[in-house]
Amino acid sequence: MQRRSLYAEYVKEREGYETLETGISFATYRVSGSEIYIRDIFVSRDFRDADVGRRLTDDVVKIGKDSGCRYMIGSVCPTANGADTSLKMLQHYGMKLLRAHENMIFMVKEI
Repeated sequence: MQRRSLYAEYVKEREGYETLETGISFATYRVSGSEIYIRDIFVSRDFRDADVGRRLTDDVVKIGKDSGCRYMIGSVCPTANGADTSLKMLQHYGMKLLRAHENMIFMVKEI
């Protein structure tokens, strides 16, 4: 069994999010009822054009489906570094606008 990183332990203990990690990327997510919410996806700079983010998202979606989820939720903070790229990636993955609240944009996709 692979040990969770210290960051993953921290996020789980403090905020209740699970973390899916590879050697070059990670995603933080939470299953809640019929939804899986992906809070963060990070891909090492050298691998950002290698389809790593999409494959990682696919893996998280599989976790959601296996948990009985019907929807995937993603979010973008419009003032964050790289927000334009993040929003384009969510749209490219087929996600649609769900709502905007304060400084966050939430997107949804039926899975």
